[in-house]
Amino acid sequence: MGSEAGEEDATLLQDYAEDENDSGGYIEVEGAAHSDDTDTMTADTLPSGSTEEEDSEHSCDVYCNSMLAKIGVGRYQLFVLLLCGLANASDAVELMSISFLLSSTAQCDLMLTDARKGVLTAAVFIGMIPGGLTFGLLADKLGRRLWLGVGLVLNAVGTLFSSQAMTFSAFVGWRILSGFGVGGSIPILFSFILEFVPVIFRGKMLVTVAFFWVVGTVICASIAWGILGVDECPTQAVWAGMATGNVTRGESDEFLTPYCAAIEAMGCSKYNGRPAWRSFMAVCCVPASVTTLMLLFANESPKWLVQTGQRDRARDVLRRMATVNGLSIEIEMPPRAYKKQAVANAGLMIYLAPILRTLKPPARVQFLWLAGVWFFLCFGFYGFRLWMTDFFSESNVSDDTNIYAASFYVALANIPGYFAAGKTIDYYGRKKTLILSMVTTGFSLFAILIVKSGHGILIFSCLFAALSAGAWCALDVLSVERFPTAIRSTALAMLTVVGRVSAIIGTLVFGFLSGKDFVLPILLTAIAFIGGGWCCKMLPKVRGATE
Repeated sequence: MGSEAGEEDATLLQDYAEDENDSGGYIEVEGAAHSDDTDTMTADTLPSGSTEEEDSEHSCDVYCNSMLAKIGVGRYQLFVLLLCGLANASDAVELMSISFLLSSTAQCDLMLTDARKGVLTAAVFIGMIPGGLTFGLLADKLGRRLWLGVGLVLNAVGTLFSSQAMTFSAFVGWRILSGFGVGGSIPILFSFILEFVPVIFRGKMLVTVAFFWVVGTVICASIAWGILGVDECPTQAVWAGMATGNVTRGESDEFLTPYCAAIEAMGCSKYNGRPAWRSFMAVCCVPASVTTLMLLFANESPKWLVQTGQRDRARDVLRRMATVNGLSIEIEMPPRAYKKQAVANAGLMIYLAPILRTLKPPARVQFLWLAGVWFFLCFGFYGFRLWMTDFFSESNVSDDTNIYAASFYVALANIPGYFAAGKTIDYYGRKKTLILSMVTTGFSLFAILIVKSGHGILIFSCLFAALSAGAWCALDVLSVERFPTAIRSTALAMLTVVGRVSAIIGTLVFGFLSGKDFVLPILLTAIAFIGGGWCCKMLPKVRGATE
């Protein structure tokens, strides 16, 4: 296995060395998990094609891969895996929590018309845009661990304080702050886990971390069912209590006032005597808080330390990893990094260099097509998923089952989707798995429009969740593997920024169009998934890499 990985690394290195002559004078290695760490890039301020620079970068990669292979996978790597997984899960809890508020009594406390609901679902993504880009740059230049922790703290603080917000504007403000933290932590955590494990285990580790997003959605749905759904106001009973004649859903004076009056008269949707949605939001900050405490016991990425010239710290981290794994091996002193001097002399422009390198060939083509996939997937997924509970309350689903129970079943449906994707990614390839998942997810949305019964809608909503989970799993792995260490966090942050912009558009469009009917917005999201599959098909093939 190790020799095969080494041969594949050599093949990719040779291929991209050839590409260097045609793409601006630097080497970039992309591709499968077996190959991503023979890749490095340095600051644009450095001389193009510098032999000293290339030799230094290559020696750092060889050293890190060699040491990580000797240390293997043991208790230390499992701890980092759990840490990154829970960080991903806590981000999922924060992001998905808003979908459960749209049908809760928060509608009354915050006067949530359809227009305000659209703003509320977009708020977290508004924060994620600057958060992702800023934290990605800082993580590449100042370290992974610190900025992952800052992101988690902002996530927890924003969620906790939003549970106490008394006005709509205050609630939106805290959501934006929380989104800033979520957007910052997501790209970092995938880079973090990648740099603690041997090459041959990276694909499995990435899939496992991605799976924790499903864990987060299940946790969030469980909290919602246990708090919001324990004394839910029956939809039909509320409508029966509204003596308003023909009212239009979403109009504040004509709809919300009698709606809230009916809920108040029924005395439901309380949890321990206070609005249930406030207790729900307060509990949702717990996963990020726990993960932050775990991060105190983790070390900085040894690969990042080596590449930034912090040789003694890197050696100490590698020794600790070996000790925790129960090994007694000699940890050699890392090679000197040429890059350390460049950082000291380059000034402020060094922080912008990863962005510029991501937008240069050969990375540019990969980035643009991946950005297309991210745009369509986020537009379709968040456009429908964050409005799903509201959709259930307006459709026949609410007649057949508790809408929070239905949302819990949909969250559970993600699990088989991720397991299936984990198997097909290595068997059929990253691209084929992603294309298949995107296209079939689009068709599952078409099916939701066709069926009329509540149970039928719920079944195809579960199918949507399973298939889209496979798409996310494949996209996470594909995106991480396509960029080298020096720009990995920045490139992922730029992709997530594209995704957050499209998520804002998707949630606003879905909210605007769903005021009268859900048919058109669901149709648009279905088309978006199919468009994302086409963008993935257009990704150029990389020689020597598993596609």
